[in-house]
Amino acid sequence: MQLLYICLFLLSVACNCTYGQQYTFKFGQNKGEVSFSVGGSIGFFEKTVKIPVVVPKCSRLNYVQVDIYNPFGPPMVQFDWDVNTAIVTYGALQSSVSKYVVIAKTTPTYCSQSDRDLIN
Repeated sequence: MQLLYICLFLLSVACNCTYGQQYTFKFGQNKGEVSFSVGGSIGFFEKTVKIPVVVPKCSRLNYVQVDIYNPFGPPMVQFDWDVNTAIVTYGALQSSVSKYVVIAKTTPTYCSQSDRDLIN
């Protein structure tokens, strides 16, 4: 039983000290300027995490990159272009303790005068 506690302790220390391997997922065409970035953590019991990407007015989303740092293996990552959301999914038996960074690039699009007035 002590061996089990020692193994669990060492595993928790490893998870807190390093997030191991970086896995990168890319969606779209890598063009434009970075207009959004966010980072965060995924906990032990979080198997599906949705990360909304905020797109500025009068901009078109072209590219999203999701970097996942997890010592135990990569999750499945998808991007829903309809709602501009990255979806990170871990399997039932997979360790989800990880960190993430999401960046998005946009290009300017046509804006009507009323849209420009709302921005300013």
